[in-house]
Amino acid sequence: MRLIELNVIEFGCLKDKRVSLSEGINVIEGDNESGKSTLMLFIRFMLYGLPKKSQKSFERDRSLSFDGHRAAGSLTVESEGRLYKIERQVVATGRANETLKITDLTTGETLDGEPGEVFLGVPCEVFENSCGISQSKAAEINKAQAASAIENMLASADESIDVKKVLDRIDAVRKEYKLNKGEGGIIHRTESEISELRTLLRGATEKQLSINDMGARLSKKEQDVLRVKDELAEAEKALEISRNQSILKRFDALESKKQQLESKKAELSELVESVTVGDFVPTLEHVASFSAAVERFESARGRYAEREAELTRATEAAQSRDELASVGERIEAAGGKEKVIARLSAYRKSKTLKAVLGAMLIAVGAVTGVIAAVAFAAMVVRASIAAVAVIAAALGICMFIASSKDGKKTKALCDEYGKPYGELEAYLSLCVERLRCCRVLDGEAVAAKSKLDVAREELSEAEARLNGLLALTGGADAGREIARLETFCRDKERAEREIYALRALVESESRALSEYDESGLRVAMAVPALPLDAAERAVSFNKAKREALERETGVLRETLAALKGSVRKDPVELSDRISELENRLERHEQYFEALMLAKHAIEQASVSMSGNVTPEISRRAGEMLALISDGKHASLQTTKSLEMSVEQDGFGMRAELLSGGTRDAAYICLRIALMMRLFGERLPPLIMDEAMCHMDDKRVGILLGLLGKLSDIELQILIFTCHSREAEICAQKGIKTNLIKL
Repeated sequence: MRLIELNVIEFGCLKDKRVSLSEGINVIEGDNESGKSTLMLFIRFMLYGLPKKSQKSFERDRSLSFDGHRAAGSLTVESEGRLYKIERQVVATGRANETLKITDLTTGETLDGEPGEVFLGVPCEVFENSCGISQSKAAEINKAQAASAIENMLASADESIDVKKVLDRIDAVRKEYKLNKGEGGIIHRTESEISELRTLLRGATEKQLSINDMGARLSKKEQDVLRVKDELAEAEKALEISRNQSILKRFDALESKKQQLESKKAELSELVESVTVGDFVPTLEHVASFSAAVERFESARGRYAEREAELTRATEAAQSRDELASVGERIEAAGGKEKVIARLSAYRKSKTLKAVLGAMLIAVGAVTGVIAAVAFAAMVVRASIAAVAVIAAALGICMFIASSKDGKKTKALCDEYGKPYGELEAYLSLCVERLRCCRVLDGEAVAAKSKLDVAREELSEAEARLNGLLALTGGADAGREIARLETFCRDKERAEREIYALRALVESESRALSEYDESGLRVAMAVPALPLDAAERAVSFNKAKREALERETGVLRETLAALKGSVRKDPVELSDRISELENRLERHEQYFEALMLAKHAIEQASVSMSGNVTPEISRRAGEMLALISDGKHASLQTTKSLEMSVEQDGFGMRAELLSGGTRDAAYICLRIALMMRLFGERLPPLIMDEAMCHMDDKRVGILLGLLGKLSDIELQILIFTCHSREAEICAQKGIKTNLIKL
């Protein structure tokens, strides 16, 4: 098998990576952490999937991508001249979900199974321990269990299978089947069970006769049930004919309803034509409008009469003017009641003030005159004092005269309104209030006139609306028109309801009967049939008869089941079980003999392997090691227990005493020899991961030369390295190499 192309979609640190491989040597070169080991894990993943968590959880977690937490990609391989494509994906979402597909690119067919086992014929452990060589595995060559692992691989093609453990397991299985004294184990238990079943078979045979008799009675009842079922089928057929006749009657009734529908439509058309004027067809809405128009007209006419009476009353009230209102108008002309009262109060106050001042001035004049007279008698002449007395007396007289004039003005104002001073203010208020009431009556008359105008307009509009509706119907009397239209609308609505009901009935029955072929039914119903009720009674009778027989059959079946249940085992079943156990006993005995033969064969094969196969592998490995060491290590030997020693300077040295480079070289040679022994001509790719890091350049060059010769026999080699020397040495030696840099 040869690897053609690696397509990494997501795997560990790698994403969207394609690597094309060629025949012979492929050097995959890259720095540390560049993904070389991840690419090696990807090859193992494509061939065998991810390891189980319990085995290599670190490698499993390392294989899942960091972002998507999945491993996915494809691998193209060549096997026996044909190309195949392997596609695998694992998504870790709580519980891993894996998909795998192997496609033959020539035929398009798909293959089943693990790709590594399909193309290489070995499990994953054998592939890793024979085809994969890494620095870490080279370091383990000197461990004590290495010899045991190689021995197991030689004997079983799997280093994880221990030959001794296999022999112990075979012996344990042998004891499970048969103890040394023969009193225990699977074979002894099977023999005991056969003996017990034969005892049960004798007792069960005695009850089988009763069961057979009951079975015969049950069979007869079941035949009666079948007969009644046939009679029921005939009755149901007759019922079907009767139902078809009933359907034909429904077709006839449907035709009659269709004729009634057309008749009702004609009646409705005549009714509509009898009241239609032009294009106007009255409806209940028109009747309602007509009634509303009449009601509005009557209401408008009543309101108009009320407004007219109100105007008359308001006009008469406004035209009645009495003396108080006339006086109120005079008061209003004089500036209002407050102004008249203010004038009267001013006259009164002026009169009083002037009278008081006049009296005071006259008194002052008198006193001054007395003083002047006394002065004169004393012969003291004082002309100024006399003058003051005269002036004061004169002014007092003037004040009395003016006061008299203000009193006359007050009396004149009271006389003007015909009331004394004490009653004048109340009288003036009464006259002003009366004038206000008269003016309110004038306003009411104007408002009544406005309302009358509005009522007149409403009456005119209502009359026009009513006349318009009468013009539509061609009538003259609104009352008779409303009664006539109401009668028409009721008749029309009743006719439409009848038409609607008939139409719904016709449509419903038409849909119900649409699934039937009327003409076909009429042809088929040419034969006479039972009345529908008679056919239904016949079906009911046969159903009841069938149910009764089925109940009787059920009782017999339950009785038979109870009888069979009383038998611990059916004789036939017991016989079959005995035969089965006898066959099983025979297989157990054959298997026991095979175990003993296998144990003997494995023991012999182990001895033979140590004596024949191991020297062959040692010889091939020694030849390759001698070539790599340039004759320094002439041979490689393994003891019977497969402990490895290498010849150096004519002496055999244990592997753990060798240098790291020599140990790695010896291990590589041993693994290549082992791989060639296991796979023969169908060599898988040899994958080496930093396997030559401990060797010097000379040994590396010799080993690469050896690998170049091995590649000539169609061995594909993949060398993963973080150095450039492998590619450079191959170039110097002219070894054809496919260099891939990561």
